[in-house]
Amino acid sequence: PIIWDRFPNDLTGAYGNSGRRTLLKPGKPGVIAAALMSARKGDTILLQSGTYMEGPPDDDMALRITVDNLVLRSAPGQRARIIPQGPVTKRGIIIGADNVMIHGLDLEGFTSAGIGVGTPQKTIKGTILSDLRLNLPGAGQWVDGISIWPDFRSRKEPAVDGLLIRDVKVIGASLGISCNAGPCNNLWLENIKVQS
Repeated sequence: PIIWDRFPNDLTGAYGNSGRRTLLKPGKPGVIAAALMSARKGDTILLQSGTYMEGPPDDDMALRITVDNLVLRSAPGQRARIIPQGPVTKRGIIIGADNVMIHGLDLEGFTSAGIGVGTPQKTIKGTILSDLRLNLPGAGQWVDGISIWPDFRSRKEPAVDGLLIRDVKVIGASLGISCNAGPCNNLWLENIKVQS
């Protein structure tokens, strides 16, 4: 059965509800990752327009979101672009927390995955991905656009419960949007374009 109140809704007040806001500007590599490391529950991280280079030299993941109720978005009226800092960084963003919203960003140049949702520790709830452009250089190699990666079938519970993907374009990925093994409950897709 469909459980309507489990579909994420950005009007509920569950996203960025601490009142704390951090405004970032492009320039220094890793500025978003540093803000995520110091973020607390309910924070909002706003990005000014420009290109952000992300990814530590010894990790293939550019950005990890581990704080509940967090918002990562471009500042109103602006558009931020996130690219890998170097060749080791092949994955864009992994979401391992509940009630996370990512809005108004362009992810470009990640050669393994754009956005992943999931953690082996628990079911991830209430994720919103909106107004995103993922331009991933497939060029003969396997690239995931947006994927849910844990396999929770043996647990008999969902890997994700409540995922809204709205106004999203995925270009160049081998697999545009996938629940993989999942399972995924209460998944809503709205105005999606996947282009190889």
